This record gives sequence, structure tokens and C-alpha cells, in this order.
Amino acid sequence: MRLKNHEVARLWSQQSRPAKNHSGNFRSDGMNLYSYDLLIGETTSRGEKLIYDYTANGDFYSITTSRHVGYGKYYADIIVSK
Repeated sequence: MRLKNHEVARLWSQQSRPAKNHSGNFRSDGMNLYSYDLLIGETTSRGEKLIYDYTANGDFYSITTSRHVGYGKYYADIIVSK
């Protein structure tokens, strides 16, 4: 099922099921969060959501990835500058 970006991030935060957006470039396997093939978020062994700050304020990667990170940050427990 193809979802909106915020729904992909929400499902990642709930570890509920794999999800991807309409174009398939923002996806989650339930534990990890990806922008294209770049790992941007993980679930720690304690169940915390960790997001890597690939934004203009962090280690910038691309505009689209920056947007994806923004969705993940909303649900993240930990934000890490790469």
C-alpha cells in the first residue's frame, strides 16, 4: 500500500509494518527508515527511535532526504548529527 510521507514516518514510529510512500523513495521496514537507499532512522535495542540529521542544519544530503528526515524527526526520540 502506498502512503503519504507522514504516514510512513508514523508507522515507523509504531514499528507496526513495512510502509512506503507513493513513489517508493521513502520507506520503512518497521524498524529502519530510509530515504532512497540511505538509512536515516533506526530503532535502538531499547525501542527508541533514532534519526540521523541529514538536513541543512546537519549533514545535508539532498532536499528530498531533508524533507524525509523532517517527517522522521517528528517521531524520533533521539536526533543524531552525522
